[in-house]
Amino acid sequence: MGACFDDLFAFLEGLCYLRLYRCDTEEPVAVAVELEKNPGVINGAVGLAARITKAFGHSRFQLFVFSNLTGENWSEVLMEGDDGPSFRPVEQTEIEDLVGEPVAMPEPGGFTAHSVGGRKNPMLRFVAPEPPPRRPLDDIYVVAVAELPWAHNPSRCIHLDRFHAVGALYATRPPAGAHFFLSLSEDDFAGCPSHRGDWVKIAAEAVDLFESLDSDSTSEEIHREVSRRFQEAPEQGALLSLFTQPIVWHRPHTGITNGQHRICALKAAGAPFCPVKMIGEPPNPLWAADPRRRAESTLAQYWTRQLGDELLDP
Repeated sequence: MGACFDDLFAFLEGLCYLRLYRCDTEEPVAVAVELEKNPGVINGAVGLAARITKAFGHSRFQLFVFSNLTGENWSEVLMEGDDGPSFRPVEQTEIEDLVGEPVAMPEPGGFTAHSVGGRKNPMLRFVAPEPPPRRPLDDIYVVAVAELPWAHNPSRCIHLDRFHAVGALYATRPPAGAHFFLSLSEDDFAGCPSHRGDWVKIAAEAVDLFESLDSDSTSEEIHREVSRRFQEAPEQGALLSLFTQPIVWHRPHTGITNGQHRICALKAAGAPFCPVKMIGEPPNPLWAADPRRRAESTLAQYWTRQLGDELLDP
């Protein structure tokens, strides 16, 4: 007895490999094999059965499934009662005796629409295209350090308690970060591990490195160039991090991902420019500024607005 359907099969919870036998009888036999990295024939057994009924018009059939969730064993799906399906463990030989041919699980490498149904198989539309490869320098721009957002949650900072104390004075994070920066002395900066190294030189080398590389440069090429410019830590690690774990600026918002401590070190050192990864709008024109003056301006704008709100709504 040969299978009247032998192909990939889509149902609500995903894809499976389905064979349908005895299609011309009152009770066909359906054999479903769960695909590697696409589980669902156990948790989605009800949906699978409903989809088989809709596709082939049989309201009654025996359904056997092979799933990793059952320890790589076969089970018969029993759709009896209102409490959902139950599962009866079965031996593979029992199914083979019923359908009259081997039902051994195909090799995992064979679970593709191309190998099962040809390159025109409609199941291919369910296969997500491979995303284009990301290049290390994609979306990297050189920006003015003073323009970068202030710290909003410097969780590993040795002065975190002070940040929280300052933050209690403000309703929003940006002015709190600016105030926190202004509260730190040279000794405070020197005591922080994130500020170790010559960040003015690190930033200058980062800008020069970025401008000298091709846009499609690989990670290996960046590593080689960083090793040529700096031979020792912490400068080598800091320079490399600006490309392999870049500061990510979400514009036009003030959000920063993965970079608050390095931004603080860059601002404290007085580095004028630095490459960062931009998400959203492109950066402003490059105008170097004093971070302390920028912090003072941020606080003045905040308290001016606060005073204005109080006067308008006393």
